Amino acid sequence: MSSAKPSAHHRQFALLVLLLLSALDYVYWDAEVKIASLPELVFFVPAPSRGDAVPPAYQPSYLPGR
Repeated sequence: MSSAKPSAHHRQFALLVLLLLSALDYVYWDAEVKIASLPELVFFVPAPSRGDAVPPAYQPSYLPGR
């Protein structure tokens, strides 16, 4: 019964968990980019990824306590 290949249900569940985790990571990974991503989240346009340059208004250096 213990086959090496995962069942379709397990694959689907793993894909769902991965999608959920990546969606949470996409929204919450950083406060500045979360604010910058609000228009993209509303209009379903890809938000800037971690590698992209953040616009100057959202640079963390201007925030207090940084």
